[in-house]
Amino acid sequence: MTSTICHKRLMKRVQSLKTCMIWLFWAALWQAAHLVIQNDVIFVGPLDMIRALADLLPQASFWQTLLHSFFKISAGFLLAFSVGILLGWASYACPLIKDMLEPPMVLARSVPVASFVILALIWIGSDNLSVFISFLVVVPMIYAGTLTGLENTSRELLEMSRVFSISFFKRLRFIYIPAVHPYLISSCRTALGMSWKSGVAAEVIGIPQASIGEQLYYAKLYLDTAGLFAWTFAIILISTVFEWIFLKTVNGRASLEVLCLKIKRSLTFALPSSALRVPCHMQLVPGPYSRYTLPSIWHIRLQHGKGFSEAFKSNHIIFMKLLIEHISKSYGT
Repeated sequence: MTSTICHKRLMKRVQSLKTCMIWLFWAALWQAAHLVIQNDVIFVGPLDMIRALADLLPQASFWQTLLHSFFKISAGFLLAFSVGILLGWASYACPLIKDMLEPPMVLARSVPVASFVILALIWIGSDNLSVFISFLVVVPMIYAGTLTGLENTSRELLEMSRVFSISFFKRLRFIYIPAVHPYLISSCRTALGMSWKSGVAAEVIGIPQASIGEQLYYAKLYLDTAGLFAWTFAIILISTVFEWIFLKTVNGRASLEVLCLKIKRSLTFALPSSALRVPCHMQLVPGPYSRYTLPSIWHIRLQHGKGFSEAFKSNHIIFMKLLIEHISKSYGT
């Protein structure tokens, strides 16, 4: 056991060292390209960028600009995240809504961002331009991820929840959310990057005051390539931090094992003692008030000595079919 842990730690350190070496390789290649080109207007190296960034850091205007754009783009993303989930759920619940939303979602995915930016400048001006553009870009991604996850929810689990009369909120917490979770996380990873790309691009075109886009525009105007690289590096840093915090927040574990462990206390069904002809590889234990509940995860054992959680994760559909079939036979249906 100790050797296995040590081996895992060693492999993790090796992987971290490998990652650092790869980044150092590309930084060295970048610096070498700068030395070959020898033109600070066309191309600057990482050392020039670091010097430009060091000049910006003590300035209060730098932090004000950074926070201003951060809050605008983050607000657009978070609003789109909420709206996309609500629209995805509505489309799953009502096929007519899904058909009605299909054209605008296709339109939002297909129309170039620059076209939306120009229209937004006419409609709402430049102050909230990045909020609107990041919202418009992110909504179709979150919508598609939510809808795909809901449509791929296990029918066997839903059928089991109906058999046991599980409330809607418990189905939402223990069935729908774990099903949607991987699709939503995948959509968020793409949407987070796109929200920052589209939001900053909108600021460059609209040039709102005290924004990162305005600084990038002026860096281009005055041929300040080092400043352009420094602001770009700042964008990468804050977007990466925001992505890490957001994914850490929403990336809760929603495994099938947790599902069973949580639901088993609420899944009660009244069965006469004569109806408890339980297969040899399952075992039900009596609960309070002469009712029978799914026992604790540690009290259930399946064939070949596997624990309930292991067997459920590896073959949960077959197990659910077996359980539903047994309950149906017990009721004589």
